Amino acid sequence: MKSYFVRVSGRDIHVVEKGSGPTVILIHGWLCWGRFWKKNIPELAKHFRIIAPDLPGHGLSAKEGIEFTTDAQVDFIAALCDTLDIKRFSVAGHSMGGEIAAKVAIQYPERVRHLALICAAGLSDGPNHLPFYVRLSRRLELERLLGKLFGETMIRTFARSLMFHPQSAMPDELVRDIIAANLRTLKDRDAMVRVTRTGLFRDFINNRCTEIIAPTLVISGLADKVVSPQIGYQYEKLIPSAEHLVFARSGHMVPWEEPEALSAALIEHFTRRV
Repeated sequence: MKSYFVRVSGRDIHVVEKGSGPTVILIHGWLCWGRFWKKNIPELAKHFRIIAPDLPGHGLSAKEGIEFTTDAQVDFIAALCDTLDIKRFSVAGHSMGGEIAAKVAIQYPERVRHLALICAAGLSDGPNHLPFYVRLSRRLELERLLGKLFGETMIRTFARSLMFHPQSAMPDELVRDIIAANLRTLKDRDAMVRVTRTGLFRDFINNRCTEIIAPTLVISGLADKVVSPQIGYQYEKLIPSAEHLVFARSGHMVPWEEPEALSAALIEHFTRRV
């Protein structure tokens, strides 16, 4: 994979790229970065030009003086594509990145060939399905405190049961990636807090899903405790051209729990004629 920086709207943005052919933009979720897709990119790159940026506030991209709402991230994706001279593309997003991908398809319908929503947030019923302790921490606005405490111990203690199927192991590689990308410095942690406050479960698109005209694949993990499969079924009903695929042995981290099956599903979806 090529790794490089590009200047977007006056900010330095880190991008991972591999492959050639029709362009596919991969949008990661909260506390991740472009290399979150490392288990999927090698296979996808056999068919497409893969662009996987670190969203502003994440990874090696700029983290200061930036708005981190999902609407601002949509503007960033459009500006990135303009900078790289990408006119049309398919887009896949995971979790918060799924919400961003859906909004890209809504705001730029003429540019999006295909859309894939993987355990995607963005619907108003989503927060109601979160575990009680997550809902309580949000209600008490504990993001800044958690930002100071969040580290390897908390990731291994809470993220394992929250993010993965009960029979799936949480890879050490993923834990190391999360810490290296987003938890090394005070600047990293401050950005994480601001992303959490402004970018998660804040602005819902239920009433705009009918505006999505791109063929859409909705993917859920049956054991997902962050974005319930019920949200996937809602997306399937709300988006006119959507189909829904449920991975029975996955939680929220489908790109890591079922990388081969996910890549195959995305390849099939993105190669369909529009």
